Amino acid sequence: MSFETDSDKTKTTLGEAAAKQEAEFYHEKIGRSFPMPYLIDGSGAASVFSNEEIAAPEGACEECREPLKSKGKRCAWCAIDDVQRTNAANNNPLRMLDSYGLLDEYMASFPRGPRVPYK
Repeated sequence: MSFETDSDKTKTTLGEAAAKQEAEFYHEKIGRSFPMPYLIDGSGAASVFSNEEIAAPEGACEECREPLKSKGKRCAWCAIDDVQRTNAANNNPLRMLDSYGLLDEYMASFPRGPRVPYK
C-alpha cells in the first residue's frame, strides 16, 4: 500500500507545470552528510548551487546519490556501518532533547530570522 502526501501531490503538480513550460523542475533536499541543502531533478540526480548557478556536484555517493564535497565513492553517512550509524543517531543532541520532551520548546525558541553577528 502506498500513500501520497500533500507534499508529494504538490511536487507532482509543480513538476507537471514545469514540464508544460519546458522548464527544469528541482526539489530541495537536506542531506545527511552534505553541509548545504541540494537539488534533485526528475531523474533523481543531485545538483548544487555553484557560482550562483545550478551545477553538477564534484561527485555523488554511489549508495544514496547525495552530493560529495570532493570526488569519492561514498558519503560519510553511507561509509559507516550500522553500529556506527546507530551510535551517531543516539548522540544527536536534537534526539536527546526529543527523548526528554524538550524538542518542541527548543524549536519554538530557535531564531526565525538572520542571527546577529557575534561581536
